[in-house]
Amino acid sequence: MLQFLGAYNLLRHGAVAQVDNLFGSVVNSNGKKRYSILIVVVTGRLGFERASASLEASHHTYCLVRSSSFSDPKKSRKLQFLVDSGGIILEGSLHDEGSLVEAVKQVNVVICAVNSKQVLDQEPLISAIKKDGCIKRFIPSEFGLDPDKTHISDMDQGFYSRKS
Repeated sequence: MLQFLGAYNLLRHGAVAQVDNLFGSVVNSNGKKRYSILIVVVTGRLGFERASASLEASHHTYCLVRSSSFSDPKKSRKLQFLVDSGGIILEGSLHDEGSLVEAVKQVNVVICAVNSKQVLDQEPLISAIKKDGCIKRFIPSEFGLDPDKTHISDMDQGFYSRKS
């Protein structure tokens, strides 16, 4: 988590030269490094913030969204903001490995922002990343405790027993 937050803060403040060891980069004609970043689930709070920070730092930012997001007015406004800021919207789903493979082929960094209850749904994304073989950095949506080392309340035991 610390490595992710550090990378996020660097992205947020545009200090891209400092993250060369974390991400693969492309140098554009004026010498500024730019990264190709795929953000999975950009219509939630976490994903939207990550996509906005990536665009603010002038990175090529691809946003993977489900087709149902376009019909939701709140999500649609977020998507329009990202497009207006230079984001590239890709339609796909964590449950469609074909769309994931196509999306992953276009980038060298993948950031997943699914909520904690969908952590296990990242498996097809990980499989797509392995198939592509060109991803320099994958930042999963995994910011919870290790269920094998933590006492879990009865409320979430079902989720954590599947995770461990």
